[in-house]
Amino acid sequence: MDFYETELKSVELDVVLESTEFEGVRIGYYNFIRIVEAEHPLDDFGSGFELREDGIYLKLPPPNDRVWACLTEAERDVLTEHPKGKTGEPVLVFPFTLGELKIFLDWAANAGHELPINEDALLEVIQAQAAGRATIDDQGAQARSVSVRHKSVRQQRIEVIQLWFSSQCKYTKENLRPLKSEQGQPWARQDCWGWLCDRDFTSEGRLFGNAKQSDTAKSKTFIRAWSSFIKQD
Repeated sequence: MDFYETELKSVELDVVLESTEFEGVRIGYYNFIRIVEAEHPLDDFGSGFELREDGIYLKLPPPNDRVWACLTEAERDVLTEHPKGKTGEPVLVFPFTLGELKIFLDWAANAGHELPINEDALLEVIQAQAAGRATIDDQGAQARSVSVRHKSVRQQRIEVIQLWFSSQCKYTKENLRPLKSEQGQPWARQDCWGWLCDRDFTSEGRLFGNAKQSDTAKSKTFIRAWSSFIKQD
């Protein structure tokens, strides 16, 4: 069955994914794992999926698996059903639009898959990103009329982190940095890094890209900028 056929069952959500209010929102890996029900491991997501940093994949047993070998061809066809017919590729690539999410959810429902998604968390992620995009668009319009040659790269990084801080509602100046802490809340730092990843600020050559900090997926440039952001008044 073609991925875009209209005969697929429709998933009913309280979140209206087609709303023009959310136009342009894209959800990446770090934001998606925030909307997965906490008790579900990422390598065994829902009924037959696994999450990787580039997308959602079918979770298939190795070819020499004994149970798999005992299945009929028809049973294997059901378990390997893929919206694009390519089991080695993601069924949904990160980052994705809400329209692509809707198509995936409808296909999954039609194929009999269960997806442990927390709708309240999904709405929170969508609204936060929509608000962040509006902030970036507003400030970007202002920036186009002002030369940035007088701003250091360090200052540009801090200002982007400030955009993240302004777009979210979980952290305040009071709870962002506990007493006697020079690094800030570790989960706030992770949320900020995920926000930057979803907006492609962390790719090689971008503002927060290149060399990684030891024992972490975060870049050294981000760690330094975050520290400066936390220490400022």
